[in-house]
Amino acid sequence: MFHAAITERVLGAAMKVHSALGAGCLESTVIVEPKAVEKLLRLHLAQVLTYLKLSGHRVALLINFNVPHLRDGIRRVVNGMERK
Repeated sequence: MFHAAITERVLGAAMKVHSALGAGCLESTVIVEPKAVEKLLRLHLAQVLTYLKLSGHRVALLINFNVPHLRDGIRRVVNGMERK
């Protein structure tokens, strides 16, 4: 039953994204780095910044699921490098 509940929640979130953005949303539009750690470290931020630099994207979400309230585990990361 546990896996069924998780699957239902993930699919529900995917449906909300699809409803909001439509079928044209590319999989490379937003980087999302999920974690389940005691606290987010500078290393985690460095990882996400590296992903942004390598992909050429400017914004990512670093999400720590090991928090009582998810809003406290979400960090928006912006790559400040100028594009050429």
